Amino acid sequence: MINGNHMNEQKDHKSHFRYSDYLFTPRDLLRGILAMLKNMSDTDVLGEAVIFLILIFVKKYLDWGFWESLSLAFAFAIFYWNVRFQTLFKLTLAFLLISPLLMSLFTRFDLLPAEDWAKQSTTWAYYLLLFGVIKQAWELRRDDKKVRNR
Repeated sequence: MINGNHMNEQKDHKSHFRYSDYLFTPRDLLRGILAMLKNMSDTDVLGEAVIFLILIFVKKYLDWGFWESLSLAFAFAIFYWNVRFQTLFKLTLAFLLISPLLMSLFTRFDLLPAEDWAKQSTTWAYYLLLFGVIKQAWELRRDDKKVRNR
């Protein structure tokens, strides 16, 4: 271990910091999307197509805004991808914590869009809270049926 070979091995295994290793580029996004599409089953494609069609229908025929349409599509996606209600409550808490931070930025640095972002994050927090409660009720009902069938 004292000989020069050990020192050469250490130099060869030394990792170099490259800033580019920590950047998320459009190429990485494209690779991720292609990998996701490659691994999707037919039911996944059908489910996502239905969610996308609902989004387009609501946007076009009900004259809803983009965020309202996206929240409805997100509600369907929660049940399709079987997102746990605890995850929704954690996201709700995160959005509720972000809102006062954005408001403080608005008052401190006089950033005009920060107030709109704060309102939007609060709106999303309440949407997530509503979706979480609905999902929890759904899971409790489903679990209750499983217990009765035993």
